[in-house]
Amino acid sequence: MTKILEQFEKQEQEREALEMFQKQQQEEANKTWYQRLGDNIEDTWANVKGWWKG
Repeated sequence: MTKILEQFEKQEQEREALEMFQKQQQEEANKTWYQRLGDNIEDTWANVKGWWKG
């Protein structure tokens, strides 16, 4: 019985992870070009600050 519950919980976690991944992919696909540009600039700035800190 415990094995069945563990398998069910694992399947539920995998399903939830897949749903979150698909939602994130959909949100990314719906971004405008300027939102993507802003994300890119933020990422680059974070990298530069990381290099400065060494």
